[in-house]
Amino acid sequence: MKLEVRVNNISYAYSGNVVFDAAAFTLHPQKIYGLIGENGAGKTTLISILAGIQQSPTGEMINVSNPGLLLQGVDLYQNLSVMENLQYFALEKGLAFNEVEQVLAFTKFPSSHHPKKYKHLSQGYKKRLAIALSFLTKGNLVLLDEPFSTVDIPTIRVLKKALREFVAQTGKTVLISSHQLKEVRDLLDEVLLIKERKVVAVEAAPHPSVHQIVLYFDCKDHTAITQLLEMDSRFWILLKIDQTYEISLGQNCSASDFISKVEEVGLAWSKIEKQPPLEFLFYSTDNDDQ
Repeated sequence: MKLEVRVNNISYAYSGNVVFDAAAFTLHPQKIYGLIGENGAGKTTLISILAGIQQSPTGEMINVSNPGLLLQGVDLYQNLSVMENLQYFALEKGLAFNEVEQVLAFTKFPSSHHPKKYKHLSQGYKKRLAIALSFLTKGNLVLLDEPFSTVDIPTIRVLKKALREFVAQTGKTVLISSHQLKEVRDLLDEVLLIKERKVVAVEAAPHPSVHQIVLYFDCKDHTAITQLLEMDSRFWILLKIDQTYEISLGQNCSASDFISKVEEVGLAWSKIEKQPPLEFLFYSTDNDDQ
C-alpha cells in the first residue's frame, strides 16, 4: 500500500529572499500532480527541497524518502550504454535488475537501443532514459522538472503514456513542474499553485461568463499594452501571468477589432489565443494582485 506524501510548514529563503513561508500540502498515491506558478515563484526550489538537495530549516516531510528525480540539464554517463547506466543506478539504489527491465518497458525503449552508449542517443531517447531512471526508486514519489523540454511531440506522447502507465501500475505519486503547460494539461489529476510563499491545491477557476469574448495575449511591453487599454474602453485586463494577459472584450467587439487596434498602434506581440493557458484555468482572480 502506497502512502500519501505530506509536507508540513516548510520554509526556505536565500539572500534575504523568502521563497516559502510555512508551506504545507499533501500528495496522494497514484496521482499525477502539476506544479505551477510565475517565473521565480520557487518551482525548481520546491523540487530540490523534496529531493533533499536543498534543506528547509523548518517543518517536516513525511513519506518523502528516496524520491525518483529528473532535473534539467543533468547528463548520465556518456560512455555507458542505456542498460549499463540504468543497472549502475539500480545497484546504487539497492534495486534488482528486473526493475531496470520494467522501467525500460514503461518508456517504450526499443531493445535495439539498450546497447547504445548514452552519448550516441538522440535528445528524445536521452529524455526517455532520464525519465526511466527517475522511475527507479524505492520511494513513493517521483519528481520531474521540465520532463518534456527539448523533445518533439511524438516523444512527448510516448512519455505521457509512460507516466500514466507507471502511476497506474505502481501506485506511486508523480509531481511535474513544467513551462509547457499545454502539453501536461491532460496528464494531471490535480494541480499545486505556488503563490504568496505558499503551496495550495487549486481547482479550475470559472471562466468569466459576463463577457462576450476573452483573449489570451502575449506581450512583453506592459507599459504599452496598459496604455492601449486605457485608450480604448472596449478592452480591459482581467488577469496577467508572466507576459500573458487575459483580455476581456466588451459587447459588440470582436477578436479582429482587438487585433486591428494592436496593429494600429504598432504594439509588438507574439501570440493571441482564445483558449486559456493552464495557469489561467487554475489561477484564482479573487486573490490576484492585478
